[in-house]
Amino acid sequence: MARVKICPRCGRHNPPSSSICLSDECSWDLTGIRAENLREESPVPAPETGASPDSGGQKPEPAVSRNSGPEVSPAPEPRPAPGSSLAPEIPPGKIYVRICPGCGTENRAVAKVCTACRQDIRMVPKTQADRKTGTGTADSPRPAVPENTLIAVLKSPDGTELLRIDSDHPVHVIGREHTLMEYLAGRDYTSRRHAELVVSGKRLVIRDFGKPNGTFINNVRMAAESAETLKDGDRVSLGGIWEEDWKSSLAGCFTVSYPGRS
Repeated sequence: MARVKICPRCGRHNPPSSSICLSDECSWDLTGIRAENLREESPVPAPETGASPDSGGQKPEPAVSRNSGPEVSPAPEPRPAPGSSLAPEIPPGKIYVRICPGCGTENRAVAKVCTACRQDIRMVPKTQADRKTGTGTADSPRPAVPENTLIAVLKSPDGTELLRIDSDHPVHVIGREHTLMEYLAGRDYTSRRHAELVVSGKRLVIRDFGKPNGTFINNVRMAAESAETLKDGDRVSLGGIWEEDWKSSLAGCFTVSYPGRS
């Protein structure tokens, strides 16, 4: 007998260790689903076709015995197709979801990547959503992917453009081995993976990764592993205060600009 986790949404048989449905079009949360023993139907012996010489050419009646062999297990009932009236229902009410900041798709709260655009959404906060139907499908059609919109521009202290952040690329890890790595080369106070910038609506949120040298906004140090929304014109320095002689500083510095907004 094989042990499987049967997805209540699409009916797929998944390995017992799976935490989500392996179907690319489903990705349903299986953390609360118990693995089941899947019985294989025992073969039914084929009937004898020969007739004995003394039977006059007639097929002899098989002898009936209570102990004639192992009991044949009944075939498992077929699982209903997804979306049919017999499909297992999910109770209506509030559910937690992760809404992809890139394409707006609602994902399960345990999802690590968006099922539509495959973007990493592990850092996206969970929100509540209404589920008015119990069919296991979304209440509304998947929203269309929004057009690419420029959100912010990062600039060096002398006004040179360093990075344009748009709605198609809403998450950037900043550090000497990540985004801005060329600009931050030689800035030894900046860590290889120092902070993260995430688009939130029409603004940028910066999250400090708790490195020893810290992250500063307008020369005020952020609390370790905290997050703050950046305003237009904010001066960010990674690893130390903003120095006037920024070219020789060992801290990486940039300003935030929101085009068309103040």
